[in-house]
Amino acid sequence: MLRHRDLLTLGAGATLALSPAAQTPTIEIAFAKDAATAGLPAVSWLCGTVLPLRPEWPAGLSRDDSVVIRLSPDGLTIQANSVALPTGTLAAGSIRDGRDGHNHRALVTCSTDGVEDWFVPREFTPPVRWLRLLQILRATATGSARTIDAPVAVGHLLGATALGDPDLETCQLGASLCGEVTWKSWWNDEHLRVRGRSGGGLVLPAVLLAIAEQRGNGTTSALPMRAFVARDGDREEAVRQMARTTTDRPALLAMLHGSDELRLTAIDSLVRLGAVNELPRIVEAATSGMPLATVAAADAVTTLWPAASSRTRAMTREALDGSTAAALRNLDPERSTRRVGQPTVITRNWQLMLALFIMASGLFGLWLRERARAAMFA
Repeated sequence: MLRHRDLLTLGAGATLALSPAAQTPTIEIAFAKDAATAGLPAVSWLCGTVLPLRPEWPAGLSRDDSVVIRLSPDGLTIQANSVALPTGTLAAGSIRDGRDGHNHRALVTCSTDGVEDWFVPREFTPPVRWLRLLQILRATATGSARTIDAPVAVGHLLGATALGDPDLETCQLGASLCGEVTWKSWWNDEHLRVRGRSGGGLVLPAVLLAIAEQRGNGTTSALPMRAFVARDGDREEAVRQMARTTTDRPALLAMLHGSDELRLTAIDSLVRLGAVNELPRIVEAATSGMPLATVAAADAVTTLWPAASSRTRAMTREALDGSTAAALRNLDPERSTRRVGQPTVITRNWQLMLALFIMASGLFGLWLRERARAAMFA
């Protein structure tokens, strides 16, 4: 369970795009009656499991009651809520800027279906560390919808974690309940408007990302992060950029466990890097359900096999024999190998066909010219 200091971090994290780096804002969120059973997975988990076990939970207060959570520099308080929320509203509240002499408030409201709206005054300034994370995820872009996978993002930020750490396990569980987070932001005359949804609205996944960024030791390299985390067109763009620019071998090896497109990109990049020793892993990454990776793996075998050591060849043969992809099981690396840079048979055939086409076009043009001449003098 999250300790007190981590819930204070939760409070700061909830202002992910709002507060100055050196100040702690105050956040007040009221949850409607029966929020624990309202059907929104992450909010039900928070109100029904996490908060009632906190020492700040008032005696005699039922988890089905409406509550107000207040996080400030002075600590965490949980109280019964006496103000009824509008029909269809699951949570509502505000985030007050922690800067001295200022009282700017961002308003937050979340409906029962998980759609959440933020009204952020222009005066709010992102903390430097959160701004970097927002930029990596391209969450600062306005005017177009974005979708990310919250549990994947949290996993990347946490990195390697110790088994049995209740704080980090809670963070991972909350992110998995949030699921995919989709939002769109735009400016009006007074506010930055943000609207989006997930299994926990918007504030909760933002909070979990903030905790993971602070507590974790994982990678936050922009292209690998976006390639794994994005669930929209930005993913394909990140993958294309990685195929052209990345030399991060650990990231490429991690991508061998991703989607078909990610595996294709990783295999292509590893081949370009001449990663001969990774040939067995490349073959193992191409399963029967990964047609693009299968084609790429077959090409990797034909390209890298001549430079492979006897040990790597033996491991590659074992991977080929045990492959679930028939095209790889039937592949004979000795007969299909070619030197790096040597054109494939398909490439040579196309070159021959192109030459024949150009020759035929020239002859056809000469024939038309002679035919026109004959008609002219007939």
